[in-house]
Amino acid sequence: MCAQAETESFGLLFARPGTHIPNNRERRYTTEMKFNVNVRKLIENGKPLKATCSVTMDDQFTIHGVKVITTEKHTFIAMPSESYTDADGNEKFRDVCHPITSALRKEMEDAVLAAYNAKVVEENLKAIDAN
Repeated sequence: MCAQAETESFGLLFARPGTHIPNNRERRYTTEMKFNVNVRKLIENGKPLKATCSVTMDDQFTIHGVKVITTEKHTFIAMPSESYTDADGNEKFRDVCHPITSALRKEMEDAVLAAYNAKVVEENLKAIDAN
C-alpha cells in the first residue's frame, strides 16, 4: 500500500514512484458490490416468467422490474425493458438499464437467483405448514 494524496485544486493523484495506479478500464472490471434483492412476486402460470424483483446495489441504487425467466435450458434474469418500433415497423425491446461488464452481470444474476430460490423454498415451507 502506498500513501496517496489528491490535490484539491487540480484533482491530480500522486503516488510513490513505481506504484501501480489502476486506470479507468482496470477499475471498471473490478466489482465488490453488495446486492440486496427483494423478490416482489412469484409467478406460477406455466410460462417462462417466474418472478419479478427489485435489486438494490450498495444501498445506493435500486432497479425495479428485474425478471427471473426459466427456459428448458437454464434460468436467467432479464433487466427492465421498454418497447419501441424500428424503421421497418417491427416492435423491438431494449433494456432500460443493464450491467456493463459480464462480471457484474454474473454477480447480479447469482444474487437474484439465490434470493429467488430462497423465496421458492420459503413459500413451499409455508404451503406445507398450512396443510
